[in-house]
Amino acid sequence: MDWTTSDGLYMRLTTAIPNDIPHCAGDVAVTKNMADQSLLVRVLKGAAMCKKGNGMEQIARMPDHCGEGGNNPPCLTDAQIKVVSDWIAAGAPE
Repeated sequence: MDWTTSDGLYMRLTTAIPNDIPHCAGDVAVTKNMADQSLLVRVLKGAAMCKKGNGMEQIARMPDHCGEGGNNPPCLTDAQIKVVSDWIAAGAPE
């Protein structure tokens, strides 16, 4: 699932992940007005559970491998996560 390319990003974030994607199919990254239920906020805060087939799987904290040192990116700060969470809580306006 591409969350880095800007073309069509808002649509990809606010609609269910397609069933042909192996991880989190059917989940919605951004559930407008419901930050705590949004997959994006959950994975920014730490490991999150999402659907995989008929079961569940744990998804690592984003950005991928954050905080592991080396060439990996740092994790977002609480203040940065709050900006994302507040945007979603406000209805995730375009």
